[in-house]
Amino acid sequence: IDKEGWESLLSEYDYMCVNCGSKEGGPLRWKKTETTKLQKGHMDPRKDLSLANCIPQCQFCNQRYKDKAVFDKRGQTILLL
Repeated sequence: IDKEGWESLLSEYDYMCVNCGSKEGGPLRWKKTETTKLQKGHMDPRKDLSLANCIPQCQFCNQRYKDKAVFDKRGQTILLL
C-alpha cells in the first residue's frame, strides 16, 4: 500500500480506528494516556495486505485482534479464526 492509497483510506474512515473509533493523534479509547497511531490492519489476515484488504486500526486494536478475526469494511467481525 503506497502513501497515497493509505492517505485515501484514512480519509475514507475519517482518520478513526474502524474498531474502537479512536481518532488519529487523539487519546486512545482504552488507554487515555497514549496517543492514537493508526496502523494498516488486515480485513482478512489469511490474505495479503492490499487496499482492498486493509482497514485502519489503532495500535491497541491491531495488537488485540492480530490474526484472530476477519472483518468487513465497517470493522464488524464476520469470522473468528
